[in-house]
Amino acid sequence: MKKWMLGGLILFLASACEALSWSEEGKGALSIRMLKETSVSVKAGTPFGEYLIGITDTGGATVISGMYSALPDPVILNPATYTVAALSENLGAPAFDRPIYGSIVEVAVAAGVKNTVQLVCTQVNAGLRIVYDDDFKDHYNVYSVQVTGVDGALTYQGDEMRTGYFAPGTLQIVLSMEGEDPMQVSKKVIARDMLVLTVLANGTGPLTMGSVELSFAVDTAQVWRREEWKPGAPANDGLSPETAYTVAEAQLLSSGENVWISGYIVGGDASTSTFKVAPPFTAASNLVLADSPMEQVRANAMAVELPTSPASLRATFGMPDNGAALLGRRSWFRGNIGTYFGYPGLRATKEGM
Repeated sequence: MKKWMLGGLILFLASACEALSWSEEGKGALSIRMLKETSVSVKAGTPFGEYLIGITDTGGATVISGMYSALPDPVILNPATYTVAALSENLGAPAFDRPIYGSIVEVAVAAGVKNTVQLVCTQVNAGLRIVYDDDFKDHYNVYSVQVTGVDGALTYQGDEMRTGYFAPGTLQIVLSMEGEDPMQVSKKVIARDMLVLTVLANGTGPLTMGSVELSFAVDTAQVWRREEWKPGAPANDGLSPETAYTVAEAQLLSSGENVWISGYIVGGDASTSTFKVAPPFTAASNLVLADSPMEQVRANAMAVELPTSPASLRATFGMPDNGAALLGRRSWFRGNIGTYFGYPGLRATKEGM
């Protein structure tokens, strides 16, 4: 469970303290409650009693582990700070129809006090579904896709309609077709991502983005991202607006000078953890770009620096004055790719359109 605990997930914590009604000298107590949001369905077939609970100390040593239903209530612990983690099942190799849910919190246990922590479980892996347009299926009879992530590989044979689930990270997606050389594309996913990738027939047009819809079946923050992939189309190289990198492509680059990126303006006032998605905006020095006009997840977006020179950048794209009109607009920017607010971003921006 420790590997998952380092994943940088968005987590929720509610806690309460009360004096113990009994005395065990020098000890404290911890009571764990498992919750889900109203109208949110946590994975069917995994009742909370079967969730795996791990309690570790500040050194990472396991103090308590086991199924939630088997834990004593309360758990008696020495006074210290502990990390409490829950998983619907252990992470393993990628698999179809295997969303995994969990939560992680830190809590300080004091002598003579009982703490109650509430774990609100959310999806910790990412889903990918592969579909094919009619032209592609008319042209090819035998085809498959192999997707490789940090936790292993999964093969989608033909018209496999199930959703595969992977650990957050970069997915290498390889399409094999009868009589053709394999083709590859990379996609970055984070926890809670749900991606539908539509494979189009061979052509020369640029990769295009489709619509976005929200899914509330599991979690109110779960977003289905719909993208299209046209194997054989010229690769984006960032040398011109016509071949500008998408945000996802730019995020895979550690650096790059004088390159173009393209995306939708989704907000401003970027920070190391979030960005604003609606006016009023206060910072004229940056805006936030993403591949979906509905994006709200910081890790899926790129901050674009708007320096004071050329002055036209802030005059045209400064979010405090122009944000209401710019939100959702497809735009192109030229600058240098580098770390910005702790994420890949565009620095020293020279041009925007």
